[in-house]
Amino acid sequence: VERTGLGYRVELYRKIIAKAGAHDNQTQAEHSLRRAMKLHTMKIQTLVPEFYEGGLDGYVDSLFAQQ
Repeated sequence: VERTGLGYRVELYRKIIAKAGAHDNQTQAEHSLRRAMKLHTMKIQTLVPEFYEGGLDGYVDSLFAQQ
């Protein structure tokens, strides 16, 4: 899959996966991760997660709050 930008943000993806993995149910975790990654793909075109209020943690929290 071709994406714009300078490559992968490993720390950001780890935080997203960790947040999704907090669910007890694997099916819920997979669904939550899928939705968060779709939102991330849309948002990453217009903002820099490191500059988001609260840094990477704040950005990841906002992805899961918008679901």
